[in-house]
Amino acid sequence: MRLWSVKEAEAVLPEVQEYLNEARAADAMLQESHAQLEDLRTIYPDIENPSCTAHDEYVQWQVRHKEGEDGLERSLLRFHALGVEVKDIVMGLVDFRCVMADEEVVFLCWREGEKRIGWWHPLQGGFATRKKLPDWFEANA
Repeated sequence: MRLWSVKEAEAVLPEVQEYLNEARAADAMLQESHAQLEDLRTIYPDIENPSCTAHDEYVQWQVRHKEGEDGLERSLLRFHALGVEVKDIVMGLVDFRCVMADEEVVFLCWREGEKRIGWWHPLQGGFATRKKLPDWFEANA
């Protein structure tokens, strides 16, 4: 996995934002189609039978569901190829692996809406354990 400096990570934030938007759109399509498919299965127990009156609608929602799955997978693969770890697409949480001064690998932590990367947490921690980057680290990273 790639190791980032603060400056390198901040430079790709516009790209990260684009990937978050794509992932959210795909996830929304996935959630909507899942709900519609569940409703159709509830209303029409024989929905998979081609003679069912709502079968064509069911097939259309299945196609949308697959498109949502594929879109979400593509977005997550784009994050992976970039070397960024997505923690929560809804909250817009992403992490960048980084080496601290003591050679410990940690995550630089960014949440959508933050202008800069100013937080970090241990690999075993998460958003709840994040801490402000020390001034000395931010200046030299």
